[in-house]
Amino acid sequence: MIEILVVNKAIFSYLSVYARWSVGGILLLAGLLKSRNTTEFNATVEAFRVVPTKWVKHVSWMIVFIEFTTGASLVLGIGVPITAVVASALFFIFSIAVSINLFRKNILKCNCFGPYFNEKIGLRTVIRTSFLIALCLFVARFYDGYFAIDAWLAGVGINRGINLFEFALLTMGLIFAMIIIFSIRTILLNFKITPREPRP
Repeated sequence: MIEILVVNKAIFSYLSVYARWSVGGILLLAGLLKSRNTTEFNATVEAFRVVPTKWVKHVSWMIVFIEFTTGASLVLGIGVPITAVVASALFFIFSIAVSINLFRKNILKCNCFGPYFNEKIGLRTVIRTSFLIALCLFVARFYDGYFAIDAWLAGVGINRGINLFEFALLTMGLIFAMIIIFSIRTILLNFKITPREPRP
């Protein structure tokens, strides 16, 4: 029984590494791409109509700064529990802003990744953001210092005695599962039934 509990704890610790890298990578990319076109992002923040116009530029830069710093902190593993909570708060605020505009029927571009993401806000946006919040909270709960600078600075080693074979095996399993899921999705999206031609 004790061994099963230890294995389960290890798996959650491994999964928190993937969640940390995933959320961190998303935030880093979002902050970087928004910073490349601040004018358009300023216009998007203003279009959401949740902050006074005179604060738009300051709020825009604050969002980009938080995304970039929290993303880098999560990827590198610096102050992870606090950073994960900050990231979840950012996603939560964004989810509220989206919900307010959906209620207003003000359907506008998300601009989540600057001009490179043209999807408009909708229920899918709220669901996706809620999933990211759940990942952040998962990281905050199960973060164990694996592959994190925090652990290295504490002098316990960056892998903290992690079983690299188990981690690699789980990594390959997740990659294989993602390939299958995306392959099935691609097939379903492109599957067309050709109607039979009527007989003469």
